Amino acid sequence: MNHEPKPSPDLATTIGTTPENELATEDLSCGAQLFIWSLRHWLVAIRMKQPPPLAMREAYLVAGCVDATILVDELMCLVGVASKRRIEIRCCCRKTLSQDEMLLLSCMRLLQQDESQKAADLLGALMMPALSRSVCRVADQYRVLLKEAGLSLIAPAKLKVVL
Repeated sequence: MNHEPKPSPDLATTIGTTPENELATEDLSCGAQLFIWSLRHWLVAIRMKQPPPLAMREAYLVAGCVDATILVDELMCLVGVASKRRIEIRCCCRKTLSQDEMLLLSCMRLLQQDESQKAADLLGALMMPALSRSVCRVADQYRVLLKEAGLSLIAPAKLKVVL
């Protein structure tokens, strides 16, 4: 049985089974986990008619970059307006990333590596190219705040030794 909630106009949350090859949130760096958590909590706040920056404030206060909440809100508003299709943002309890969440995280990681053109090109799969540059500008400001707080989007949360 499929229990899919009523979708919002531009962003969708899905519930269901996931393939085993999806990226687990627990395997992400702290910065990447915070980013994915933010996408998901932003959507929850919108659905509950709460201001998203307020709903995320405590987590960002602890992380040391409270100003980033405004940028998450701006980023998600731009993504919602600029998207060519529905974007899958999963519910907060899901332990793996959707393809769209992975794409947004990949964009953030490219920005961290000073690859802004590649990040904008990657976003072309989701949105109009002219707006992808605007999204990248806001995302890069967010990335800078995370970096200043000592949070990486790339470094893994755990290291595994494989012999």
